[in-house]
Amino acid sequence: MKASFAFGPVTAAMSINDYDITSASNEEQSSYKLSYTVSDELSVSYGSETHETTGQVLTKSSTNFSFIHYWWFNSFC
Repeated sequence: MKASFAFGPVTAAMSINDYDITSASNEEQSSYKLSYTVSDELSVSYGSETHETTGQVLTKSSTNFSFIHYWWFNSFC
């Protein structure tokens, strides 16, 4: 399942996926991201993602923060 919502300069997105690999092992992936567009040249994002495997003791998580300035891209176009 995926969902996203944008209101003005703010965008929020999330996803939850469930995979049945075998009868003894399943995987679940969940993530979310929040983005804020400061201007046409600048945006800031924060997100997190988690992978869990049942039947095993395994959980992977990651968190990301990004700061993007579009000046470099626009200067060559």
